[in-house]
Amino acid sequence: MRDLQEIKLELNKRKMDILKANGVLPKERSEFYFPMEDKFGYVSAINFLGDDWEHVMLNGFWLNRCPTYEEMAHLKDIFWKESEIAIQVHPKKSEYVNKWGYEYNLHLWRDRNVSEKMERKLRSRIERMLERAKEFYKKGERKEILLEEEPKVVVIFGGDKWLTWEEVCEVKQRYWQAEEAAIQFNVGAKFDLNSKYIIILWDAENFDLPSKEFV
Repeated sequence: MRDLQEIKLELNKRKMDILKANGVLPKERSEFYFPMEDKFGYVSAINFLGDDWEHVMLNGFWLNRCPTYEEMAHLKDIFWKESEIAIQVHPKKSEYVNKWGYEYNLHLWRDRNVSEKMERKLRSRIERMLERAKEFYKKGERKEILLEEEPKVVVIFGGDKWLTWEEVCEVKQRYWQAEEAAIQFNVGAKFDLNSKYIIILWDAENFDLPSKEFV
């Protein structure tokens, strides 16, 4: 994760004052405004070095919607380096938490324990999967396809637009049981915002996930 004190977004000074009063340092947690269409969303960025997970949350409350796929791709670029990979989690039904009642929060996570070597291998795997997905796109597939069964990988074809978070959740529910989790990888806008509007869901069984208290 990048140094939070160098992020080029407007700080939410009111929330920063509250954090300061509670002894939280800006490099550990910072609050920002994030431009979303004609209004701003709220960003909470958490980088406590004692935790296993770096965490950025974007709240689209004032727009009465979840952040878009494009917004989350750009958010990843702002807070993480190009070489770092973040994830979004579609949790088990029993572990879903909408903390503090914020209906329109979406989260990005990165496991700080993953080595650079493992991250490079993961990137290569994601790139290969996208190339495979594009081949199905050429054959006329426009909705979704189970690309691999073990572990499960599902490719979603948006056609001429990016699917919303809710639409992706609907696809997840068709291929995973309620008590199974899936993830989306966020590599960065240059990679994720492909011209075919392809989103890939991965089975989460073999991946470490953040605490259920925050997904």
